[in-house]
Amino acid sequence: MCKILLEVCNAFGFESPHLCPVIFTNHFKIKIMNTPENKNDGTFKITGNWDVQSKQLKEKFSQLTDADLKYESGKENELLSRVESRLNKKRDEVISIIKKGQAEKV
Repeated sequence: MCKILLEVCNAFGFESPHLCPVIFTNHFKIKIMNTPENKNDGTFKITGNWDVQSKQLKEKFSQLTDADLKYESGKENELLSRVESRLNKKRDEVISIIKKGQAEKV
C-alpha cells in the first residue's frame, strides 16, 4: 500500500507522501483532497532578492542549508517542500515565514 501511495503521489508531482493531497478510499479509489497545501500550489512566488532573503533565513534557522534554499524560477513548490521538511513546519507556516522576509525588504 505504501509503495502504491508513493507512486500515486509522485504521479501528481509531490515529492513526499505527507505533502500529497491524495487519499485512498475503499477499493483503492483515489480522491484529491482540498487541503491548504494544494490551495497554495502554483500561487506562491518569490519576490525581491532571494540571495539576501535566503541568508536571513539561514541566520534565523541554522538547520537550513544552501541546498534547502536553492531557488529556481517556477520551482517554488520544490523550495517550499524542502524548507517545510527541514523545519518540520506546515506549508502555510513556511510561506508565512518567507513572505515576512519579503515584506521587510519592501
